[in-house]
Amino acid sequence: MGGSGRGSLGSSSSASAALVGLGVWTWARAYRAFARFLTFGKNLQPNTVSAYLQDLRLLETYLGTDFVPQSFPVEILHGFFYWLYERGLSVRTQARVASSLRAFFRFLWRERYIEEDPSDLVPVPRVGRKLPDVLSEEEVFRLLEMPDVDTPWGLRDRALLEVLYGGGLRVSEAVQLQLRDVDWEEGLVRVRGKGGRDRLVPLAGRVLRWVDRYLREVRSQWKVSERGSSYLFLNRRGNPLTRVYVYMMVRRYAALAGIGRKVSPHTLRHSFATHLLRNGADLRVVQALLGHALVTTTQIYLHLEKEDLVRALEACHPLYRVGAGERL
Repeated sequence: MGGSGRGSLGSSSSASAALVGLGVWTWARAYRAFARFLTFGKNLQPNTVSAYLQDLRLLETYLGTDFVPQSFPVEILHGFFYWLYERGLSVRTQARVASSLRAFFRFLWRERYIEEDPSDLVPVPRVGRKLPDVLSEEEVFRLLEMPDVDTPWGLRDRALLEVLYGGGLRVSEAVQLQLRDVDWEEGLVRVRGKGGRDRLVPLAGRVLRWVDRYLREVRSQWKVSERGSSYLFLNRRGNPLTRVYVYMMVRRYAALAGIGRKVSPHTLRHSFATHLLRNGADLRVVQALLGHALVTTTQIYLHLEKEDLVRALEACHPLYRVGAGERL
């Protein structure tokens, strides 16, 4: 990006190039090194890496591309965050940007690209804790009933909604599901979560029946592209569904269900967890099902047997209670 930001340091490209030869890293070189670290060193998902780099590009827009991290004056960050404020970025977004910058500077310091670690000097915008928006059980069931299952895309949407709520999946996890990820005999689905960590999530019988019906009546009839051949949920052109489509789909069906507030796929994930806890599920089980990346969560997950997860869902998840005798 160009140097249109207000805090440009004014060093020339030729000077920056010369400094590289002396072991001083330009912005572009440090940016690429950090991107490789996030991708291969931290093994983060592409969406997470993209979010970090997008935040760094805001600083690039503000300062221009010719500055070098070694000569970066940390005091300019206060002006940078005021610039973000003037652009209308929320406090929550500013806090995320601050977190990305701290990670970037810590990386440069650990790799000895800079002599001092300025990460602790990055301003931290104060963010109030926002409680997740949750649907009632009745609202969820209204939402699940909205797709017209007499149409191919409606049947696919119904199966996808059942999976999102029935398994508490992130939207990125749902659209990445492969045909081989469903274990029909065990009633499980293998989910690829953040950081490349896989987890097994039990699905209620009714959820699996909706997925099976979609596969038999819809997916098997569509012309599938080579790119979509292994994916579970496809669009009408036979390609994998996108996250954008799923967001729009959930919002549309929520409006049809008369739910008068903003609903996203993540709302279904929050509802999944909340309904389990309200119905008596152990917090450790819910953490494992959600695939949270905390160390304590990972340690707990190692001690949870598959049967523990299945029993918790059968006892506490609404779809298990209503789906036992349902005919599709």
